[in-house]
Amino acid sequence: MVLARKAGAFLVAAPLMITGCTGHIRGHSTAGSVPPTSSTRHCPTTFLHTGPPPSAMPGFSPEVRRTGGIPWMGDGGFGAVLFYASRYDPLMRAGGMMTRAKSTKILWWAPGGAGDPLVIHGRELASGRSFSQRADGLGDGQFPSIPDVPSAGRWTLTETANGTVLGAITIPVAAAIPGT
Repeated sequence: MVLARKAGAFLVAAPLMITGCTGHIRGHSTAGSVPPTSSTRHCPTTFLHTGPPPSAMPGFSPEVRRTGGIPWMGDGGFGAVLFYASRYDPLMRAGGMMTRAKSTKILWWAPGGAGDPLVIHGRELASGRSFSQRADGLGDGQFPSIPDVPSAGRWTLTETANGTVLGAITIPVAAAIPGT
């Protein structure tokens, strides 16, 4: 299905995005990245980096800077460090807990005096459900959070400060662990 034509190029909508994401659409070839897993291959997900974080992102040891090993999303101007994630899978659980002992912690990084607080706006792609929550800053553009995504689905988390959009990530979310 062709959606628009601009300057001789066609913009095409992938039918799987319109019908609720039912096919494999991600592939990675950049060093420090990983191929999609069973939980991430059915809908668009923000690129998951597993190599070293950007040099401008504060708070990482020289060992982490040299070897990587902490999954993160973003670029040199915005980042989300997924402390809850396994190295190769950004799958999160709804309800703020991955296990009974491990939260869904994300450290948001937005340099340049992003302002305090950071506001996380979540929107589920298929249903349009939404939520918002605050994350207070630590300084140096760092904002720790434990996103309490309300339900399973494919969620885009958009971060704003002082009304300015700083960045966004899209992640898969599984159902909450019963009893958490």
